[in-house]
Amino acid sequence: MARTHKTAHIKAQMAERARQEEEARSKVVSARTRSQRSQALQDARDSRASQSGPMRPQKALHPLVMMPMRRKTRKRSKRKKRSLKKRKKMKKMQTKKIHVARRNADLRKQVRFQGLPDSEIPLVPDKWEPYQRKYICTHGWKERERSTGKRTSHKLRRTECPFQMLAQVVMRRGGTWGIVTKREVYSHNHPISDGIYRSYPDIRQVPVGSALMPGIELLVDADAGTSSIYNYIRENSNHCVTMDDVRNLVARMHKKGKLSL
Repeated sequence: MARTHKTAHIKAQMAERARQEEEARSKVVSARTRSQRSQALQDARDSRASQSGPMRPQKALHPLVMMPMRRKTRKRSKRKKRSLKKRKKMKKMQTKKIHVARRNADLRKQVRFQGLPDSEIPLVPDKWEPYQRKYICTHGWKERERSTGKRTSHKLRRTECPFQMLAQVVMRRGGTWGIVTKREVYSHNHPISDGIYRSYPDIRQVPVGSALMPGIELLVDADAGTSSIYNYIRENSNHCVTMDDVRNLVARMHKKGKLSL
């Protein structure tokens, strides 16, 4: 009889302990803020300590040893980070332009057009690609991940210029399609002049398809000096090239095999 009473007492203790643990677990789950969650965890620890008794020995905590990353693992991690950065850049570039296919897909998903054939939906024609394009100032590009201005040889034009303009395709009242501008901000936070614009590398240099290229090829083929090519470009165009631009242009032409060395 005593053994039966003791067994029942043990079962009651086990049931009470299980109930307390379940109550502590529910408090941890239902905690909303960080302070409430930490308080619930502390209550659960205190409850377990009171049940196990003060004389219960605790296991010794061994310090964690951080192993150095292997060389292959480091290379793999760097490659993964570079690929993620490239994907981020691609996503950012895609937000500057919305294609016609995306616009038509959004129109088909609208509630008012669901169940209707394409002939009754104002879909944008494919010839008006892209549907929307955002124009910003050359000083309005966001900071790139690899160019922060720490290198003194790099001249950054980023000034967070607020100028922007959205060119969007719309259907007019007569059923014809056209382009309108939206969200225009025609202000700049930097000096503006034709001389500054002409000094930009992509403006001052001679493009590959320029009408000056045949004359430049003749000059280089005739072993003309860099100064002669420089004067020819400055006198016959508005490209404000530098001597380094001319040297780089000639080097690119030789590299592509356009000239006989």
